[in-house]
Parts: sequence; C-alpha cells; structure tokens
Amino acid sequence: MKKYRLSLSLFTIFLFIFLYTFTSIPFYIGLKKTPNIKLSETILDVNDYDKIDIREEGVIEILSDKNLELFNPGYEYMLFFVATDKPNFTYQDIHCREKNKCANIIIMTGDVYFEKQIGKLYSYRVMFNIKGTLSEIKEPVYCKVFFVQMFAPVHETNEICIPVERLLLSIRKTKIESNISCDKTSKEHNDN
Repeated sequence: MKKYRLSLSLFTIFLFIFLYTFTSIPFYIGLKKTPNIKLSETILDVNDYDKIDIREEGVIEILSDKNLELFNPGYEYMLFFVATDKPNFTYQDIHCREKNKCANIIIMTGDVYFEKQIGKLYSYRVMFNIKGTLSEIKEPVYCKVFFVQMFAPVHETNEICIPVERLLLSIRKTKIESNISCDKTSKEHNDN
C-alpha cells in the first residue's frame, strides 16, 4: 500500500510539473500572466538605425509591462510581431488556408529587439516590412506579439490597434492617408 501511495504521489507531482511547464493551464487560471504591450508615443525613423537590414522599411516602438524575453523564465521563445486587418486574431488565423477565414497579414516579423527599460516598462523596437501594397491598407491594423517555442503552447500578448497613418510615419515609402481611427473601428466591432 505504501508503494502504491508513493507511486501515486510521484505521478501526481510529475503531472503537475508537466501541466505547469508545457501547457497553457497556468495562464488560464491566473498563475502566470502574459505581458501587456502598448504603442509608444515616440516616433522612430528607420534611417536612424545604421546596422539594420536594408530591406527593412519601417520601425515602431512598443512598450511592455514585462521583459518579453523573460516573461516565462527558463524558456526561450521566438518573438513574432504580427499585424493584421482582423481584430481578435489568433496564431492559427495567420496560418490557416481558408482565405475568407484567415487574417490578412500586414506585418509578420521576428525582428523584435529590446531597447531599454523606462521605469517599470520595457521598450522594444520592431523592424518591419509591409506585406502587400500600401494603398490597399485602409483600416487600422491590429497587432500582437506571439511567443513561439517548439513543443510548447503559443502565447500571445494583448492586442493593440494602430491607425495606418501612425504605423507608416516612420516608413521609407510615401505615407498614405486614412480617416479611420482605432476608436471608431473598435466601437464598430463591439457593436457587431
């Protein structure tokens, strides 16, 4: 009977460690929290960065309440900044094959670099290329950072909304104009 209890105890401990480490359960029940991001007021210019790939078109700065690299200590994630035309998108939405259900990817980049700590916030610069034609982007874009690791759940930050003209302020190409604000679009989506 003692061996049975010991085996059951070891199995329970192993199961708890496995669920805590390799699943999203701790995030769903509030034991762990993913970082919250927001767009910085600072407008960066891609031309100010002399050590970037010449193909990069633009750069924005985002602020996070946690260190993105260390939000889940002990695990290294690839950070992907993704912007789409669809609110409330998931990682599966950007990889699906059904065009009418997929999010139209405007930006998808792994070039997310830690810049500096500002008080309790962490500043990151995101180098990006716009996918597609600039004139086709009429709506605000919806952005998240995804944490991707092999054999582990994909985590994501909160979603931020960036008006097109704000996104393109630091781009090398000609700016386009849009009168649609994030507030207006968010209200429309909430009404539906």
